[in-house]
Amino acid sequence: MGAAALAVSPVVADDHPFKLVNVIDLFEVFAFPPGGEIDATFDPTLGPPPNLAVYRATPRIGTNPSAVATDGERAWVGGFWNGATYISAGTVEQQRSTWYASVGIAEVLNIETTSGFGNPYVRYVDTYQYGPQLSNGDWISGLSYDDVTKTLYATFDETGDYDPFFMPPGSDPQAPSHVAAIDADPMSGTYGERRSGWPVNEPPSGVASPTTLTRFHAGVAVDPLDPTRIFTMTQGSGRLYSYDVNAPGGPVNNIIVFQCGSSSYRRFDLDPVTGDFYYRTENGIQKVFRNLAGGATPFAAASLASFVGWNNFATCADANGFGKGNAQGQGIAFVSAVNLADATDDMVLANSRPATGSNHAYDLRFFRASDGTTVASLELPCEPSASPTTGNRIIDFDYHSPSGTLAVVSFESRKLYIYKANLASPPPATPVYRDFDFTRNGRVSLADFAGLQTCYTGSENVGGLSLNCQRMNSDLDCDIDFVDFQAFVDVYDAAGGP
Repeated sequence: MGAAALAVSPVVADDHPFKLVNVIDLFEVFAFPPGGEIDATFDPTLGPPPNLAVYRATPRIGTNPSAVATDGERAWVGGFWNGATYISAGTVEQQRSTWYASVGIAEVLNIETTSGFGNPYVRYVDTYQYGPQLSNGDWISGLSYDDVTKTLYATFDETGDYDPFFMPPGSDPQAPSHVAAIDADPMSGTYGERRSGWPVNEPPSGVASPTTLTRFHAGVAVDPLDPTRIFTMTQGSGRLYSYDVNAPGGPVNNIIVFQCGSSSYRRFDLDPVTGDFYYRTENGIQKVFRNLAGGATPFAAASLASFVGWNNFATCADANGFGKGNAQGQGIAFVSAVNLADATDDMVLANSRPATGSNHAYDLRFFRASDGTTVASLELPCEPSASPTTGNRIIDFDYHSPSGTLAVVSFESRKLYIYKANLASPPPATPVYRDFDFTRNGRVSLADFAGLQTCYTGSENVGGLSLNCQRMNSDLDCDIDFVDFQAFVDVYDAAGGP
């Protein structure tokens, strides 16, 4: 496949197989627990607050969600710390807040039906990192679930390294960037605990400078062709690390897959059938073919040398029509059509985030994996519009091929969107998932029309929509109006009415 510029023609939202079945508000995993709110009386330079144990019994997973994985029934969400850093805090209030800093992982249950409020989340407390040693920007940068071993793999990305001398008494030791293997089997005696991990090697002094700090800011993925191997990437020259999940220590392979000279965050995913490698770079997408000859190196040397892709990256230029740029939050998910009823081509889902900060236009697209042609857009209802203070667009995706489940998490809105695709094997008597199926019974009937009527707001709605009503919104305008009614009628007719 030669390098070619991506098509940027208008896209149609319905030209993909996914139906929005649930919208989950993740507020509770980012809220202070009762009694664990910031104490406004203690001196943060002398030691921990008196209610720290209460806070850590039910800690926040961060201030915002940054990574997601799913097995079709559950989802896991990793957190991002977007708060103060103790060593650079300008006020005593900011110093106090760093004692309540935390980054970790929570399991979300009942993802097809829960709204998020009152949901029995499972916090994987063994995965948490706590302040005041956390830096603004520390995060769970990636999650990947192995169905066979029921293991969740996570990457923690440390963005700053500090001398313990400058930390207040009682601070937790600072953890370096690392990959962790976590027991995600509810029937296991070690459920939620870390099984093993692979930390990066820090300098002998124990304190890394910004130029020597090794970061895992690109996520992690289980090798679909060899589940004893996981992949992660690090910054700089575009190195892909592979680890043996049964062995401690350093990476088995350390190979360069990146062509252009950038330290882009490079989220990535793999084709579950071929094992080909797709990753984000400079807000674009590129592909490296798998080494089908086998051996220790998972990708063919010839493909690494020629480096085929969808962009004109011979000159490191174009970026899939998104607009070139280097920023974290560029998500990617590979969608295999091998078992889908309503898709014939493999696709790649990606979002545009050409720069840091806010004021970015909303742009999530499916691309055909064979040639990079734009196939469709994915519209998340009620996401904030672009403005100087909104439109952050840090978004992560995970697609679970066996169940046809697509999980999408938004950093800014703190919402988890669950989509389902109808499977071709085994073929259902009728499609299980439909647009506008308010009652979730596999049909679009008068009962669903009653739901549309309940949600109807008219155009230019400023009051927002409930989580259930967001499933009835056919576009991005966060209202239920005649446009949505007409889209409903089209589906109702196609489904044969009640």
